[in-house]
Amino acid sequence: MSEKKFGVAAIVDEQTIIINYGKRDGAEVGQGIKILSNHSLPIKDPFTEENLGKIYHIKAELTLSKIDNKFSYCTSKKQMNFGIGLGSGSFYQSQALRIDSKFLTREVTDEPIQVGDPIEISYS
Repeated sequence: MSEKKFGVAAIVDEQTIIINYGKRDGAEVGQGIKILSNHSLPIKDPFTEENLGKIYHIKAELTLSKIDNKFSYCTSKKQMNFGIGLGSGSFYQSQALRIDSKFLTREVTDEPIQVGDPIEISYS
């Protein structure tokens, strides 16, 4: 049996999409996803030149905001700040690495999101 493919099932409005990944698949509110482009780049081993696979460019990064059994609503990813009186919390943000940008391979594109676009799920 092949692994289930997840992707954009419907576009609700300019801030919300629905994906075919739901509670039965392990979806959780707050979980992050990336909508992928159909354009990819090959990845090669730097020492052997062996083809290791490919990575896809990213159209958008979203957060699961509402979960159903078979699907989830996703909205644009944004940082939330708590005001005084609402409690306190810590946000952890990835620190940028010092890299040689000429080797940068994965890009965020300006391609429009379409039904059928594949997604990448963040499990961390």
